[in-house]
Amino acid sequence: MKKSFYNMILNFVTRPNAMQLLQEAVGHSVSLPIADSFLVLVDAILELKTAFLGVCAQISSENPIEPITESQW
Repeated sequence: MKKSFYNMILNFVTRPNAMQLLQEAVGHSVSLPIADSFLVLVDAILELKTAFLGVCAQISSENPIEPITESQW
């Protein structure tokens, strides 16, 4: 599960404008603590889950970002 989660996050943060779109979706500045522990990163993403998945769907028309499954969330 960790590998899938990190792949999803890496795929997201390497997309042009993904973080900007996420910040617009939540209405405030956002930083993803990629260098922190897995649990810290998971907590940060869970707080933004709805907006994060919305941005993933929005930017992934040509090259989809595969989100983790609902059971993995």
